[in-house]
Amino acid sequence: MNWPQLWQDWQDRLQQRRWRIALSLLLLGPALLLIAWRTYQNWEVLQQHDWTLRPACWAAAFLGHALSLFCLMGGWQLMLTQLGQRRPFLLNARIYCLSNLAKRIPGGIWYIAGRVHLYREQDVNAAVSLSASALELVLLAGSGMVTFFLSLPFSQSSWSAYLGLALAVLLGALFLLQPPVFNRLLRFLLHRLGSQDQLEISYRSLGPMFLLYLGCWITAGAGLYLAILSLYELPWSVLPDIIGLWALSGTLSMLAATFFLLGTGVREIALSFLLVAHMPQPLAVVAAVLFWFVVTIGEVFWGLFFLLGRRRGPGEMT
Repeated sequence: MNWPQLWQDWQDRLQQRRWRIALSLLLLGPALLLIAWRTYQNWEVLQQHDWTLRPACWAAAFLGHALSLFCLMGGWQLMLTQLGQRRPFLLNARIYCLSNLAKRIPGGIWYIAGRVHLYREQDVNAAVSLSASALELVLLAGSGMVTFFLSLPFSQSSWSAYLGLALAVLLGALFLLQPPVFNRLLRFLLHRLGSQDQLEISYRSLGPMFLLYLGCWITAGAGLYLAILSLYELPWSVLPDIIGLWALSGTLSMLAATFFLLGTGVREIALSFLLVAHMPQPLAVVAAVLFWFVVTIGEVFWGLFFLLGRRRGPGEMT
């Protein structure tokens, strides 16, 4: 038995494990600090409301967000499989949740860098991680706008001021989701990255992914409605409208963060402005801030869950 080699292998694994723990804490840390900072920033706003604790509403709101997150992870799993990277779901879920926490860092693109690094440790080419992230962005934008337009027939408010922008985003996303168009852009990206991978999507593969992303907007929007019920009575008839407003504010803030490198809070500002159609302005601000806490605490919880509760197989999580 080669004891020096075994000792060296053990040291390498220990160093790699320490590096993974350090990276995980680096991704979790900003999210936890941001929760504390946003609590401090919005303390006066939160104190202005006469609270009535409704555990059922809060539990249902967290459940809605959890379902939304699992829809996202399911779409990510299908996406990587389509791009030729079959990995265990729990591994993809851990990387997805941990890297998603970096969205709380101002700049909007740090989560992509986190994904690239974490997948590189699993011998996944950076070109694949970048391609999947680009496809996810387009799918989220397209499904978000479809969700918004599907809510309009049930809406009790007029959103004509946003129709042009929403339609432009939808048409742009649908154009990019055409496999001949996206595959050509993908080949260009791979060529610029010096990758020899042959990656492409098909109409058949897009259907299940698109449905999952629709589900993520709908379930999170339902969670927002349930969180609002803990503050303010809203009839069930406005549920589709709340879901549509969540999809609209989420999509536009996601694009603003990605292309204009805007910091956190854009979605909450847009959401509080849109919710005024259904509640007083102070309550709209409180609702947007509180659902930010639901989303962020939920993402931290699931990030820790997949980080600490993972099972190890030979060399990777199973």
